[in-house]
Amino acid sequence: MEQYAPIGKLVIKNAIGLQRRRKEIEYRTVSKLDEKASGCFECSTYSLLQVYKTQPDSEPYLSARYTCANCKHCVYKDTVEESIKYINEGNRYAVKTGYSETLKTNALKLLLVIHMMHPNRYGHIFDLNITELKELLGCDRKTVISNLEHLKNYDYITYVKTNQRGYINVIIKGYDSYFKPAKQGGRGYMIFSIELVKALLTIRDLTTLRLFLHQLIDADNYANTEHKVFKKSYHELLDCLPGYYKPNHVRKGLSSNIDNPIFQLKVSEAVTFKLNPNYNAKKVKEQLIQDSRNRISDYVKQLNDNFELINEAKARPEDILPEIFYKEIHPSEYENYFISRTYIEELAKMSWQFSLHDILDALNYIYVNFVLSHTGIENLPGLVRSIIPEIREAHTFSQLAA
Repeated sequence: MEQYAPIGKLVIKNAIGLQRRRKEIEYRTVSKLDEKASGCFECSTYSLLQVYKTQPDSEPYLSARYTCANCKHCVYKDTVEESIKYINEGNRYAVKTGYSETLKTNALKLLLVIHMMHPNRYGHIFDLNITELKELLGCDRKTVISNLEHLKNYDYITYVKTNQRGYINVIIKGYDSYFKPAKQGGRGYMIFSIELVKALLTIRDLTTLRLFLHQLIDADNYANTEHKVFKKSYHELLDCLPGYYKPNHVRKGLSSNIDNPIFQLKVSEAVTFKLNPNYNAKKVKEQLIQDSRNRISDYVKQLNDNFELINEAKARPEDILPEIFYKEIHPSEYENYFISRTYIEELAKMSWQFSLHDILDALNYIYVNFVLSHTGIENLPGLVRSIIPEIREAHTFSQLAA
């Protein structure tokens, strides 16, 4: 399984059920100028500001505005403003892509696990071992096959058996749209860590699993949620669930998962969710970048160390280098592979969209086809981004041919 993987918010929302249309009322405290207490109505500058307010670019208006902004007599008071936000998840997540059937516990868990199994940029997964899926889900082979069929019939994935018994090739439907902007049909994605997915796999209750995934998306949609507490009424939680649910279903399901590692729960007249900072999506992204940064740096350093050993005739290329470095080329000397810190940082951020394996494959290709031939490279991250689809397409054909 991947350490980190993106999963589309639309996919999750469809799998657990879109919420009913609703409105949210938010209150915020803002500081506003108290014109009466500040004596504005007796001020000649304020009067001038009112005269020229229809001419905001005029010199008298700008001068009066500057004077007012720096007035030492200004008195501010805190006021509470009410903001109503109308939410329609049908429009937000599914306006261009339609709905899919909601999933039961094992199918939902299987969908999460499949996303962690090294899909390429287009959502292709080759040689997926059904036995491994069975062990991860803690069920039998028949259950895995049955739920693969559910995911296929509900249009979440498509899959075919390979020539090797017990292995399948999978395509995650719409995977490439995860990273598109909204105008092109993208609906956003979340970065899931392997620790978060494993924690979700331990939840047996479908109600709790659905609600937790809803709350994880809500937490990702709001800034500064590392220590944020979400308090939801049972009415709000029932809006996340199919119509046959009752408050007691929610209370019973969540109460049986009080000791879960994802949310600190308080179940009473309402339900309080406090997200474990280790599972905060923003923190997971930061950890993903840091991990990718370190692994790319270590990989390039190891390559250069190996080049030095080969150049000094202390090792053979086929013993310590990937095949691309010696299969069709035989350089008299391997040059050092220099990548600046700025480029490594940009490459690390690309790991949100591409697997680290794809990025390293592209770096290998660039070294063989550009660095050794002294071909100029103006933008290394941009070149990596353009080369990855070509490499993956070639790999796809070779896999299918095999």
